[in-house]
Amino acid sequence: MKALSLFIKEQHLNANQIVFVNKVIDYIEQNDYVENVAELTRPPFDKPQSFIKLFDADKQKKLVNIINEVKENATKVIS
Repeated sequence: MKALSLFIKEQHLNANQIVFVNKVIDYIEQNDYVENVAELTRPPFDKPQSFIKLFDADKQKKLVNIINEVKENATKVIS
């Protein structure tokens, strides 16, 4: 969660983007990690705006990388 909080701070996100990242944080807290980043285009992440519309390509890539790192760390701990 520290990485996602840092992402919010460093990327100077707007309110809608912060809401989206907080949804990701809530999802990870409940499910340990995001299995596939394609989930970011489906509920609960698609409302009120989609991942694609909220973030430019650079921010999308950075967020996806953080989400994948969280998954890697989570699956290492589980294994």
